[in-house]
Amino acid sequence: MVDQQQSSHRGSTHAAVHAILCQWRAVYSVVAILIIVGVFAVAALPEQVYPTFSIPRVLVFAEDDDLAPPLVQTSITRPIEQQLASILGVQQVIANSTQGASAITTTFNPKVADINVALQRVSAAVATIQSQLPQGTTVSIQQVDPNLFPVIGYALTSDRLTQMQLREIALYQIRPSLIGLSGVSAVSVLGGDVREYLVSIDPSKLAAHGISVDQVVSAIEKTNVVNAVATP
Repeated sequence: MVDQQQSSHRGSTHAAVHAILCQWRAVYSVVAILIIVGVFAVAALPEQVYPTFSIPRVLVFAEDDDLAPPLVQTSITRPIEQQLASILGVQQVIANSTQGASAITTTFNPKVADINVALQRVSAAVATIQSQLPQGTTVSIQQVDPNLFPVIGYALTSDRLTQMQLREIALYQIRPSLIGLSGVSAVSVLGGDVREYLVSIDPSKLAAHGISVDQVVSAIEKTNVVNAVATP
């Protein structure tokens, strides 16, 4: 009985092999078609360095150029970080304090909040704490998008140049060069010291020349501009 089943199985196998050999042209044609279709399918697949996807992650960026990193940490980063950590659905809060700037990244549980809800909750939380931040602090809120978020960062250091000089080099030399590159949408300069001028006024000398304080302020405002250099 077993021998009969084995011989029957071998017979059907030999018959299938024989049929394939007799129709080898058709078999080769089917294989060739499948290969060609596969090649075209692979070539048509979309490719991206950063695939498009949405994650509930929000960046809060606060800037006050006059503050050193320790002051940024205590007066800006910590209050915002504590406020964001109390939002419903928050999984993680990561904060970073630098010269004159604070960056706080908040990640939400995708099962609790999508990116639109996350942005609304973060905006509401920051609005409640913004009045407690140092005067002059600017705060911006944006979605962390791999397709738009900065992918390269540069840090300038020097043993001879001041923080103000480094900022001006980054702002007026490096930034324009990077903006001119193909594919670069924006370049931001963070940290460093902003150049300032202190004008001391002697009221008696102004009165002797018939000049008022308002005239001095107006003259300073008119000269406090950056003019573009035209090229022929």
